[in-house]
Amino acid sequence: MTDRSNSENSARAAVRSALSRRNVLRMAAAALPAGLMLPAWLTAEAATAPSTFDFYIGPQGSDSNSGTVNAPWAISSLRTASGNFSQLGGKRIGLLPGKYDVSDLMQNDPVVGALQVPGGSSSSPTYLASCDSSGKYSPRTATLDAKGSSGLFGGGVGRGAGVWDGPIIAHTGQYPKNYAVSNLVIDGLVLTGFSYKAIRIGGASSGDGPSGITGVTIQNCELTGGGHNSGDITDNTSAIWIDGCVGAVVSNNYIHNNGDHLNAIICWQSQGTVIQYNTCVNAGSVYGKEVANQGTNVQYNYIDVSMYSVPATAYGIQDFTGANTNGLTQTTNIHHNIVITSGFGIGRATLSDNYGFSTPVNVYNNTIVGKSGAYTALWLTCEDSGVLKVYNNIYTGVGDGSGYKSFLTDPKAPTVWDFNLVKASGMSWALRQNSALSNVIGTYSSPSAFASALSSNGGIGGAESHSVVNDNPGFVGSGSFASAYQLSSSSPAKGAGRTNGTSAGSACDMGAWGNGATQVGCNFAGGAGGTSTVPMAPALTVS
Repeated sequence: MTDRSNSENSARAAVRSALSRRNVLRMAAAALPAGLMLPAWLTAEAATAPSTFDFYIGPQGSDSNSGTVNAPWAISSLRTASGNFSQLGGKRIGLLPGKYDVSDLMQNDPVVGALQVPGGSSSSPTYLASCDSSGKYSPRTATLDAKGSSGLFGGGVGRGAGVWDGPIIAHTGQYPKNYAVSNLVIDGLVLTGFSYKAIRIGGASSGDGPSGITGVTIQNCELTGGGHNSGDITDNTSAIWIDGCVGAVVSNNYIHNNGDHLNAIICWQSQGTVIQYNTCVNAGSVYGKEVANQGTNVQYNYIDVSMYSVPATAYGIQDFTGANTNGLTQTTNIHHNIVITSGFGIGRATLSDNYGFSTPVNVYNNTIVGKSGAYTALWLTCEDSGVLKVYNNIYTGVGDGSGYKSFLTDPKAPTVWDFNLVKASGMSWALRQNSALSNVIGTYSSPSAFASALSSNGGIGGAESHSVVNDNPGFVGSGSFASAYQLSSSSPAKGAGRTNGTSAGSACDMGAWGNGATQVGCNFAGGAGGTSTVPMAPALTVS
């Protein structure tokens, strides 16, 4: 189901007619260069936080104020209707401590936010962040509350079945009137009380929004307390929505306790997206929604969807296959993630089981823990030959509880499948037909049987030949979230992996904490997953 509103009107149609509807497949010309992962300030050990902001917004502010720390604007300045809005592009905007009740500003439309934030330039992005009472950057001091005094999720604007509630923050460039997109950093905010989504970037998936949005980062935020009212639309709900973007970064966020939300982060028709260091608990999956996603890096995340009572909806890292789009060339990397699931771990094209990855994909150094009713650890069927590498992964807990089998691929896909740790019993492997990915060639109950079948059906030889079979991966078992899944000194996975998944690689630990990892999950508020520091606010220069 695409994300479209029942409330489109002639005014919106007029706005759309003035804007390009570029197909996301044409974004290939703007693809990130090979090896370009993050802005320079995100790869440093530390970054200098801005000492002051250009404009300030306060819970008791007024749009008629001067916008200083002592005379801040109201939150309504972050709306196109405000006279202050035109001054915000490319500036640093500080939200002073406190709770901002935006329930009365919420819209009955999936694209229109209660708040709109314009973009800046590549050298001077717009920067929206929380600050302390003296005006210095301070993460998570400001809370945007969509429930607020209304007592209803999303402000209750839907008030009935078959409608969407809009996001708290929108960066879609079009509604209620045009504003600039691209080059935006959202840093250290708390968002709560949302219904359909909390933050929406772009709108390509619904055909009535911009694509090719660049320079967007969402970091250090906490998104919690979302939910639905009776009758609200629930299909494709998410906390963070990335749509038609190039090189978006979603980093070091804590997304938790959003109840029946299906996705913590959803990514539509985007390329070069970096989703990293996020802790997602009782908030749904990290989901690469079907059609044209490519070049995604899903890395160093902690995702727990084991609390969902219907295992078929409990996905950890879902899809990211690019299906059903041909001609995608950018490699997707899914690595150093911890997934706790009562359903699916990583993969599966959700449009149809006849689809698989239409991009090259590397899946390595992940830790997947199956809870009661667990279905499949890795579902990695591919539409092209020789595009899949699988190595250094740990799977433990409940084995196949569904008939889908614990691991699925097709013979032509893998070039590497080795150096993994699996259980001694209760595991299963399945091969699907190359040309009909929903059809099963056979199922197998041991790594050696899977390896033999893979080779005899035209695939690689030697699969799983260095893998470890052990019911106890040797987790330390202490600490919160990701910390509990570090390896003890006696773990059979210690030093049993290889840095590139082949015998020519250097020895390393298997699992999410191996092969160079120093942090998994976010580094704050109970979501701490390591000792290293992910940089917080970048130092921005504005005119």
